[in-house]
Amino acid sequence: MRRIALAAAFLLCSTACLEPDEPDGPGDELAGDELAGDELASDEAPPAPGDAPGAIPLLVGTDNPFGTLSGAAYANTWQWNTNGQNVWRTIPQLSTVAYARAGDQLEVDVSADINSNSSAPVSLRVLVDGVVAAPNDVVFRSGGASRVRSFRFVQSNLTAGRHIVEVQWRGDPGATITDHQVSARTAAPSWGEGRLITTWLADSLSTTTSTAWNDLNGMWLLSYNDVPRDLVITGSFEAESTSGYVRVRPLVDGVPVGDTYLLPPNAARGARSFVYHVSNVAAGLHSVSFQWAVDGGTARIWDRSLTVYSGPWLGSRGGISGQTTYASTTLSTSTWTPLTEHTVYTYASTEISTITLSTEAYTTYGGELYARVLVDGLPAQPGDVLVTQQSGGYQAHTLTFMIRNLAPGAHQFRVEVMVAGSSSRRRAYIRDRNLAIIHNQRHGVDFASTPLVGQQPRQGTYNVVAICFDPQSPIGGPVAPFAPGELMQTLVGWDGHKNVYDWFVEASGGQLQVTPLAVVGCYQPPCPTGNLEDESCHRNGWYWRNWIPGAPWDQQPQSHKDDILQMQQDAIAAADADLHFHGYDTNGDNTISPTEALIVVAKPQGSLFGQWTGGTFTVDGSAMHVPFIDAYLEPDDADASNERTRRVGLLAHELSHAILGADDLYGSSAGSNPYSIMSMISWAQHLDPAHKLANGMVTPTAIEMETWSTAAVTLPDVESSGELLLLYSRNRPFDVFLVENRWVDSSNQDGFEIENAGGAGPQSGIVVWRVGLWNLGWSGVTNRLIRNIAPSSEQGVNRLCLKYTDGITAPVAIERGASPNGDAVTISLVRMTNPSACQDVDNDGGLGGLGGLGR
Repeated sequence: MRRIALAAAFLLCSTACLEPDEPDGPGDELAGDELAGDELASDEAPPAPGDAPGAIPLLVGTDNPFGTLSGAAYANTWQWNTNGQNVWRTIPQLSTVAYARAGDQLEVDVSADINSNSSAPVSLRVLVDGVVAAPNDVVFRSGGASRVRSFRFVQSNLTAGRHIVEVQWRGDPGATITDHQVSARTAAPSWGEGRLITTWLADSLSTTTSTAWNDLNGMWLLSYNDVPRDLVITGSFEAESTSGYVRVRPLVDGVPVGDTYLLPPNAARGARSFVYHVSNVAAGLHSVSFQWAVDGGTARIWDRSLTVYSGPWLGSRGGISGQTTYASTTLSTSTWTPLTEHTVYTYASTEISTITLSTEAYTTYGGELYARVLVDGLPAQPGDVLVTQQSGGYQAHTLTFMIRNLAPGAHQFRVEVMVAGSSSRRRAYIRDRNLAIIHNQRHGVDFASTPLVGQQPRQGTYNVVAICFDPQSPIGGPVAPFAPGELMQTLVGWDGHKNVYDWFVEASGGQLQVTPLAVVGCYQPPCPTGNLEDESCHRNGWYWRNWIPGAPWDQQPQSHKDDILQMQQDAIAAADADLHFHGYDTNGDNTISPTEALIVVAKPQGSLFGQWTGGTFTVDGSAMHVPFIDAYLEPDDADASNERTRRVGLLAHELSHAILGADDLYGSSAGSNPYSIMSMISWAQHLDPAHKLANGMVTPTAIEMETWSTAAVTLPDVESSGELLLLYSRNRPFDVFLVENRWVDSSNQDGFEIENAGGAGPQSGIVVWRVGLWNLGWSGVTNRLIRNIAPSSEQGVNRLCLKYTDGITAPVAIERGASPNGDAVTISLVRMTNPSACQDVDNDGGLGGLGGLGR
């Protein structure tokens, strides 16, 4: 087979064939051939008949021997680093969830188009569960017109389970970020089909003026192959140059593999990566290292990382493929033109793939070089990407694209390029290029990237500043003000009862902590003269003087709305003497964001009400925008349980709006009473699984229904395990079903139980959710919006037929197992040969929470 021929080619050509000729210099503007549509690199040969097994469904309860891959990619989503020069801030949308087995290594690939008109640097870093990944923060760009940059951050020896990956930036306050992606890959260093090993060096300056190749400090490791494997070698560098080209090259067992122009002369400090694909490296122990040289002048490298991912060309649940092309090409056309094309074969049921293109390129006469990847004719995310513009000489550019839901079989990966610009003399010059394609069976955690608009995987501590203000509300009759310490107990529960801190820890699986930074008050409404009859005295229910009892807010007179606004002003003004509001504004943008502080204005009242709102207030002597939670709370009852639970529920609901961007789920289109705190607060119940998924709080087992065969599945309780089932179809990517085992532990008297039945308190059972995810299609952005989220609601169902949002029946039904309730429940996922004929089967033994959806 051709794989044997490739092995021979590598051994025989390791010295001559893989060492490219020197490139034409940037001054020779028409060097190389004009790019033609038929200049396509050769493909891998297809497997011989009988080589390819059938589609392999996910085996529930087992891990992928190829490791896991997840990520997010977005195009044309502009973010501004306004006033971000002093504070690290998480980049919106640039987060994902990684899943690891104990001892796995992690590489996080970040590529982004960061632009500014300033030479001020912009630094990036990656947090893994809140810990800075190696090699710490990296100067991603500083000055220059070159656009897309990339770097691979790493972390070793992960614990088993899910991990929150967040990308943060700091620096030039005028910087913007547009096309960007983050992908997280995990694999064991020495076992499994896919293997990952990493090394790095942080904050260590290396300098060279040598034109000869020299070993680069910190860029050396050993890789062991139990069988012949392909290698994907990635070198990432924070580097700068003076008057000469900076070159790097990797070596496998001392033999050079390629020769890359990393930076052109006079390149400002910034991040660069280059990816190399090496086919069919023999079994055994292999050394991988990097060397560097500079063609005149001085080269400097600070932070750096080296990663090697190895695996078979095609394994049971993933594979590595790619090609290397040594050619000099000139491009002048503004139409999409093929650069390279490659065929990839997949076995697993549904796969996710990263496509990484590394190339040396530059442009002249105002040219802007764009690239995109089409997979079977469909664009991979993030779509078309601006590679470089007016870049002054050959330099390394690495772009990563993502595609999901690949079916078993052959797929065409086609890289296309074009050059834009107003000048007819515009040119783009493309030299050596490496294409590396790694595909894995899709893991459930990847569905967190990102199913709900405004939400993303997150972790961390959020600080609450609580202001107690007694407006003397007439609602619910005379209400006593909060007792000293009462509001603090609601937040932290030192008295042993339910509290907001415990709710977030439990509901998020330990990812979020919400702690009180300060609690002030309880303040009385102002009465400057002491005369209750004066207009300036806002006592004795003054704020409700124009209120129409029983009328909804939109039918209240404007005078009452103005009085409520005055109450908000009075509450903030009362706290101004005790709080330094501007001190919470750590990034200096004159507003208090949820990551800086969460302001809660709590008011005693005879009934519950809350809203996430805000306004502009004069604090510390100047105007400032202060978002806050406007909360009306019932005082604690005698046993500090019922009202305490409801108060915690209200605050958890409103804080979920502020922290998570959670949506309300009450109402006819998304009603989920009492299955989610975003719909009902009475028992301070958990979040629904859709919000947990979007924020990286659960570990779903993903099951692709088209390739599923009937089998029993044991489902642990979601409350303690964070595990659930996610049923989806690659043909309908915006309709998924989430299946939870909600088990109420009677011994957990003061925990936050998951509710399963309206009005009856906590009950155990299986709950099934249909989540409709819709592509908004705005400016090429794959945003997803929750349109319809509804749990099952009927009792006593032995078989449940799942229906999509349009009423079509899904190909898998759920049947009751031997025990409907427990901390581990067995259910059967039944493949329906004729889904349209599926009928729900009632049974008095029932699933307790299973019901018909979409009827």
